Order: sequence, then C-alpha cells, then structure tokens
Amino acid sequence: MATVRDISAPIRPVGDPMGQNLGPGAWADRADVPDLTYHGEPKVVPMAVAAGFSVATEDSDPRGMRVVGCDGKTGGTVVELWVDKSEPQIRYLELGLQARTAVSSSPWASRRSRPARGWST
Repeated sequence: MATVRDISAPIRPVGDPMGQNLGPGAWADRADVPDLTYHGEPKVVPMAVAAGFSVATEDSDPRGMRVVGCDGKTGGTVVELWVDKSEPQIRYLELGLQARTAVSSSPWASRRSRPARGWST
C-alpha cells in the first residue's frame, strides 16, 4: 500500500546539504558587476562622491556616531553613508571597526535616545 508523505514534513537533502541547491545551499548565479543607473554609472556609491546628495538639515548626520550593540558595547562608528543614486535614500552605513571597516544595511539601523542600543553621539 502506498503512503502519502505529510506535506508539512521538512525536505531533507540527500548527501551534502550545502551542495543540494536547496535551503542553505541555494543561490542565484549573478554577474559580478555593480548595478548601474539609467546613465550607466554605479547606482550605490559613497555620499562623498555622490554629487547633489547630502543629509537633510532637519536630520542628524549619523557619520561619527557610535554603533552600540544589544549587549551595550560599542562596536565602532559610522564613517560613511552609501546612497542609491536612483532613489533619494541611504542604502548602507559604512562602519569603522577596530581593525577594519564593514558595511551594514541601513534598514537594520535605528537611532534611539538611549545609548544602550542604536546610535549615540
């Protein structure tokens, strides 16, 4: 007698899960080139080289602010803002860490008045 597999059961890859193109092993093979604007220029660039882009005067500029983790420890400072030239918004924050720099997605950042989390001055 044939049995029907429970649809809610997880799919189990056979062999190496990272090589099965399913779950953690899945990815989209893309060209190693930056997204371009309509005019053929790189779309996401540091604000320092984006002509006509700046932080609005009524907003605080996060450059120079400390980045504080959920554990209350300072991880670094914001050193640069990366903007999307096709849309008027900040896409990434470049963070200066102890030994290197890293880029964080802007939506994951929040500014709070409490220095224990978020940014602080």
